Amino acid sequence: MNADSFWEFIEGCREQAHGRGERLAWLRGALSQRPLTEIVQFQVCVMLSGRLVVLPTS
Repeated sequence: MNADSFWEFIEGCREQAHGRGERLAWLRGALSQRPLTEIVQFQVCVMLSGRLVVLPTS
């Protein structure tokens, strides 16, 4: 996942879910379908963007 695909992923989240809880659930579900390397790359992009996103595991 590069910066462009990261922001496309985030935009997809905004279009699919409304409110913080729904967005976190959408992100958790969408990321769980991705390979581990993409999940790690997503987290790296989050850290590089300067925003903190904590996804609950349950």
